[in-house]
Amino acid sequence: MSFSSIFVDGSLQWQSSTDNVNFFDVIGQTGSTYTTGLISADTYIRLKAFCADSAYSNVKYVKVNNPQILSTINDTVCGQGNVSLQATANPGYFIRWYADSTSGNYLTNGSPYNTFVTQTDTFWVAALVDTLVGSGGDTLTTTFAGGNGANGNFFDVNVTSPVTLTGMRINNNTAGAVCEVWYRSGTHVGFEGSSAGWTQIYNGPVAAAQGYVTGLNLPLSNGVTSFFVFLPAGGITYTNGVNLGGVVASDANLPILEGYGTGGTFGSGLFGPPTSTRIWNGSLIYSVPNCVSARVPVIAVVNPAPSVTVSPTASTICENSSVTINVTGGLLDYTNFDWAPATGLDVTSGPALLLLHL
Repeated sequence: MSFSSIFVDGSLQWQSSTDNVNFFDVIGQTGSTYTTGLISADTYIRLKAFCADSAYSNVKYVKVNNPQILSTINDTVCGQGNVSLQATANPGYFIRWYADSTSGNYLTNGSPYNTFVTQTDTFWVAALVDTLVGSGGDTLTTTFAGGNGANGNFFDVNVTSPVTLTGMRINNNTAGAVCEVWYRSGTHVGFEGSSAGWTQIYNGPVAAAQGYVTGLNLPLSNGVTSFFVFLPAGGITYTNGVNLGGVVASDANLPILEGYGTGGTFGSGLFGPPTSTRIWNGSLIYSVPNCVSARVPVIAVVNPAPSVTVSPTASTICENSSVTINVTGGLLDYTNFDWAPATGLDVTSGPALLLLHL
């Protein structure tokens, strides 16, 4: 993890603390940038600047997450049935269940995990920071107010915490409109005239008006990434802005900034500069990397059902007579016995005997 400062004169010394009260100098860290080593516990970091007097920066808190599964409880059934598998995580963390040890798809969150099994099966459980992040469902929306529009929008995103862009919702006027999505590292300003340095990540239809573009799966690291959302046939709606680079919408992971509109592809019909801007109308859909523990196996054990035997297994009797059939094997393994079919039976349940009238 790196920290930096802007400082004109004097000396610098980076300091760290585990309690935000007692700070100690980090040996050898006297420059304007400090890159930490491995951090294994929650840490507070600040910069001391001194000449004749001393001054201190604001304190940066670095939280170290360490989710763990502390205990598990298997469950056992006879033959088949419902099992209740349990797990405990360290305080402050969530529990998630998986069908195997590696796949990304999960079964459910929380404990216990109840399911029906017909054979012995192993399930897997992990502790994690949050059950929402990492699901691809985080959304940041600017506006859908419209008011203006043409063929496309350039805009910047200033990522403050790494995310993966999974999709977009755009303010297109008609269903089925073909949409192109381009991106580049760094700002779009000054790079609207050519596709050089830009990468296309989507070229296809948008099924509905104000519809979704999916399957982007673009990792975004800290810093500025710019986008160009372009509809070759026109029909994208945006809003007039007032401040190039001004924040339109933001959350804990990224802000979306005001940019330019365009009436054509790269190098044609740029709307906005140098006197005005355009606000992209839409939503960015993204996932945040989660902090997850190693998965731990929890076993649903299915024991074979003990066999049941009866006596006699066959009998010859006279018409309109009866025969007694006794359960001779399995009496100690079961508490309930049901007999079928019910036609002609004197009783339909009970472990000891059954009278038949034939």
